[in-house]
Amino acid sequence: MTIDKIFSLRNNEIKPLPSRSFREGLLGSNLEAGLQNLVEHYPEILSGSQVKPGGEEPPRFALLCSEIAINNWFLDSLLVDQDGVLTLVESKLVENPESRRAVVGQIIEYAAYASQAWAHGNLREQVSTYWHKRGRDAESAIFSLFDGPIDLDWFWSRVEENLAQNKLRLILATDKLRPSVRRIVEFLNGELRNVEILALELTFYGEDADSVVVVPRIVGQTQATAGKGTYSRTQGPWSDERLKEVFSSYRDEVLGQRLVTVLEWASRTGLFIESSNQTPSFGIMGPCQRRIMSVWDTGIVYCYLHAERHGNNEHQRRSFIAGLNSFSIFNFPFEGIVSGRDSVGSLVP
Repeated sequence: MTIDKIFSLRNNEIKPLPSRSFREGLLGSNLEAGLQNLVEHYPEILSGSQVKPGGEEPPRFALLCSEIAINNWFLDSLLVDQDGVLTLVESKLVENPESRRAVVGQIIEYAAYASQAWAHGNLREQVSTYWHKRGRDAESAIFSLFDGPIDLDWFWSRVEENLAQNKLRLILATDKLRPSVRRIVEFLNGELRNVEILALELTFYGEDADSVVVVPRIVGQTQATAGKGTYSRTQGPWSDERLKEVFSSYRDEVLGQRLVTVLEWASRTGLFIESSNQTPSFGIMGPCQRRIMSVWDTGIVYCYLHAERHGNNEHQRRSFIAGLNSFSIFNFPFEGIVSGRDSVGSLVP
């Protein structure tokens, strides 16, 4: 329920600040573009403590791209948090007929095609192009999530890992959320496993359009889902000993044994990379001290086969592929790998 006014208390004098309609021309626009601009220029308006209440490390957000292509559509805003979780934002004013149930279907449809449309480095390329056209680079936006510069390859590998597992956050931004949409959002957020769907309701107060108070409210976190922590790190880190214990107890014994086989090889060769993901997973380090493989508990394997990740050393690259294929689990080709492209395999029997 929207409050019609808030109060400012200064020098023992209380003063009401009436609510203002976003349609009055705030941010120089009276359409969804203004609402979209607010999210993109001030991504901190997404309150991490509301998105993840009670969390030790609430998500912080940075803009990756606006009007980004996904299949045959364009998503309003794409943000990312410090854990490499993509946040898809679609902005709709309450007066727009699409702010009813249609917007929920729209953003779900975007999510359904995300892993297909943005895989194999396509997302990173689109983001780079977006910032280049604006005379900047994407690094500054990503660095803002941390205390300073980080390994960008490491960060993008986390983004790609989450994307491959459909770990996404969907947010409907609006000036007023319809009750029917709120009910749908709460229902889906309680039932979906990897995808988190929320709504951001932005209310504006003030006596004139030049000076307003913006009150953001995240909607969709019911009591049952508030502690769901889809992207929480509290279950990690996944050490090799802990992973072996988990994989060895799988009901699917063949998959479990295959996971253990790759895990033991990574540990034995000193290439094991510990994961802090919520679900059991691990990585494998390459010759250039960069991740060249990610393995998830579902049996999905994301493998970097292009030469750059192997120090542009074709002998090392072929030796790595031969080592994987020797397990009689993988069947990665030596030829036909395009520079900059990655390959997805599976441990599933």
